[in-house]
Amino acid sequence: MAYTMNNVVGSASLVSAATVATIATPAVAYFPTGNYQGMAIGGAINITNNTSTTMVLKVLTGSSTSGSTVGSPLTVTTVSGNTYQLPFYVVDTSNPPSSQYNLSVNCVSGTGTATTNSASIYTDIVNL
Repeated sequence: MAYTMNNVVGSASLVSAATVATIATPAVAYFPTGNYQGMAIGGAINITNNTSTTMVLKVLTGSSTSGSTVGSPLTVTTVSGNTYQLPFYVVDTSNPPSSQYNLSVNCVSGTGTATTNSASIYTDIVNL
């Protein structure tokens, strides 16, 4: 069993049409054995929205926004002035899995802006 976790408390600014890598797992080389089924990536992000917008959350391989998308993006329509706690969970079935993952967020509509208050991300090998 391999398990990594990273937490960030503090703010990052999210602006319209820009994708921001908000948090990344530590870089670790995994060597799956046995009945390997994939790498689970999950966590949550707490965001305060400054203007109403649609946000897209993606788990990407690597530590930047240039990585490949893992699983399906989460799309959330938000209202100005509200705070949202948004959980996420995906499974990377590639073998071997990526050595690092990140959660990227994009305010995609209007002039949306937001601030991240905190975030957490973890990885865990899935064996059946």
